[in-house]
Amino acid sequence: MSGKLPKIEKIFLIVTLFFGFLFLFVNPPFQSPDEPEHFFKMYGYTKGTFIYRIKDGKTGLVMPESFVKMAKLFKYLEHNFFATTSPEIMKNAVNLKLEKDKTTFHSFCFPTYLPVSYFPLFLLLKLLLVFNLSPFVILIIMRISELFLYTGLMWLAIRITPVKKTLFAFLAMLPMAIYMGSSVNTDALVMGTGFIICAYFFKLAYDENITEISKKHLFIISFLSFLITICKPAYVPLFLLFFIIPKSKFSSEVQRWKYFFLVFASAVGAFLIYFLYSLFLLKCSMATNLPSSPILGAEQNSNNIILTIITHPVYFLTKVQATLVLQAGYFVKTFVGCFGWLDAQLPVYVILFYFCALLILAVSKDEDEPEVNIPYRDKLIFFAVFYLSFIIMTICSYLVLRLAEPYILGFQGRYFIPIAPVIFMMPASSKFKTEHGKLLKIVLSFSLTGLFISVYFLILRYYFPVYF
Repeated sequence: MSGKLPKIEKIFLIVTLFFGFLFLFVNPPFQSPDEPEHFFKMYGYTKGTFIYRIKDGKTGLVMPESFVKMAKLFKYLEHNFFATTSPEIMKNAVNLKLEKDKTTFHSFCFPTYLPVSYFPLFLLLKLLLVFNLSPFVILIIMRISELFLYTGLMWLAIRITPVKKTLFAFLAMLPMAIYMGSSVNTDALVMGTGFIICAYFFKLAYDENITEISKKHLFIISFLSFLITICKPAYVPLFLLFFIIPKSKFSSEVQRWKYFFLVFASAVGAFLIYFLYSLFLLKCSMATNLPSSPILGAEQNSNNIILTIITHPVYFLTKVQATLVLQAGYFVKTFVGCFGWLDAQLPVYVILFYFCALLILAVSKDEDEPEVNIPYRDKLIFFAVFYLSFIIMTICSYLVLRLAEPYILGFQGRYFIPIAPVIFMMPASSKFKTEHGKLLKIVLSFSLTGLFISVYFLILRYYFPVYF
């Protein structure tokens, strides 16, 4: 009977593309977190600019005036809960001409991402500029391309994993994931790569058809470890999933450790490249007049912050734990669905609705999948990956905002999405066997309901705020 049902990969493709297109057209320009900053930085890369310019003490880039005009058209919507867009404003945006020779310096907060994080989108932007398309059309085409990239990577991850395919698909169809995956940013590549590396490690560990780890396997996990880290170093702990691969799949203990150190070197090498680049940018651009912590004092800079973390680890870890506990509710909301500039939140009942489904999928064993008992040792590794990633993310937020009273700010639940398969594999069990068809029904019913509600709330936020 289950053979007559559509494959979960096919369901994922249809649902994600349908709602992704709804999101990218309903969402006004530059109304997802940091979308204008990512767009502007990509433009800088098309001009070979790897570092910002400084004018009157502000960081930014020289770019076409039309880009700045479009950003300013919708600037009033940011964090303005009762503001809406209008047909007139949308018409003005559509009618803006590129006029790429008319340039101006525009100041903005410069993202620290390297060019690989924007691949292949910044190359597409360079091509679109040749055709002299309007800024609005360029943005829409880039959103569509981002959606295709996200969908393709997630589809591949679902295909690769030998276990929990329905869980992978459901996580990939979270409203927040599809929303960010259909915006101009680095999230599509980061989320997709995160899911693929989790899926591939699960395949190496739990697929009985793979009896020995080859050099080809080594190259793939090394490349994926490098890629996810160079895109976003917070996810460097994913290389620790190497230890869920059974020892019996290596020809010897020496080979096992040799392979591990090669994977480790790939991840750490990428981490150092990113760290040095971002630290250089932070030193050049960050102001020092933000509120200080009791230990740092008034004069703060990146060196002082790093020194504080090293010399006062208990103080910092206390802040990390406080962030996890006190911000838990916020993390949950921004993990499932929080749109616009995080000012259009889904109702609490929808959030609970999703987590109930996630828990069901996590503890259920699909009868169509191979019998796999995940040992507690693997679950400890999953926890280590999660918690170490969380610590690194809080360090990054601490470096940027330098605020830690009573917890570290700037951290969002969507940052957990790339490691979500690891998080929800922790409660995984093989005791609760469930028919494949029933799991598909759970995925479809919960996903479609949640996504329709998400689109509805996004429309209310930007077009009918009186009713929101």
